[in-house]
Amino acid sequence: MGILTSKVGKVKIGADELKCKSASLSITIDPGDISYIGTTWKRNLSLAKSWSLSLTFDYDSTDTAQVALRDELITGDGDIPSVSMYEDDTVYFDGAAQLGSWSHPKAAGALDIISVTLNGNGPLSYSG
Repeated sequence: MGILTSKVGKVKIGADELKCKSASLSITIDPGDISYIGTTWKRNLSLAKSWSLSLTFDYDSTDTAQVALRDELITGDGDIPSVSMYEDDTVYFDGAAQLGSWSHPKAAGALDIISVTLNGNGPLSYSG
């Protein structure tokens, strides 16, 4: 059976592995409405594809992948040339992304958890 567990996946920013608590890849196709007046069922034409990757991880100022993301957000243009989300050791999605958001809430008695959204910047490839 081909069911995957969260123990085998990983996320890489460039060559650096990001130690994530969770990762969610979303792939969408924008619909173009081609319905005519008077039709009872909407008809769509597939337009542009897009993807995004939402990540959460424990804050670690020594993690090179986290530092690269943070520095890109603060001093760069937000471009991430290579993001890879692995299903196992050899099968993965890969693409360039734009850093969309970075959330770093703080609470007394709690771990610092970072939430990041990366928006695809071009095609997403699948190596499998």
